[in-house]
Amino acid sequence: MFKKIFPLVLVGAAAMAAFRFAKKGFVAKSLNVKIAGIKLYPLNSASVSLNVINPTSTAVDFNSIVADIMLNNVAFATISNVQHSVIQANSNQVINLPIKINPVEGVKLALSLFNKPQGYKVSILGSINSSDINFPINIEYTLK
Repeated sequence: MFKKIFPLVLVGAAAMAAFRFAKKGFVAKSLNVKIAGIKLYPLNSASVSLNVINPTSTAVDFNSIVADIMLNNVAFATISNVQHSVIQANSNQVINLPIKINPVEGVKLALSLFNKPQGYKVSILGSINSSDINFPINIEYTLK
């Protein structure tokens, strides 16, 4: 009898695992990340606020956010958060991240913002990482 039931148990366990990973993949693909705000002044306390929106009926937990910030297609800075966070189902969370500015690019930015403080294209490229899946971030924003 055990020989007849064991294959069914294995198939059931495999189906449950496949469903779990498929569901997490769907939830991760449904996340929407937008820039809620950018603070560049003063440069030593610059930060970016990301609004992470979870439109699904499943809570999403993640371990880190890591991204590069490009300014007019030039690597300018990085942002990172390595704290565990949970975004509840059908809700959003604004996450404030300090900007770690490349010193050389920081000086260039300060000089260029002094001369022309508007119209810069900001790109944020990175990922939100969980233990099971990584959700890519690719955001473009124009400073006004």
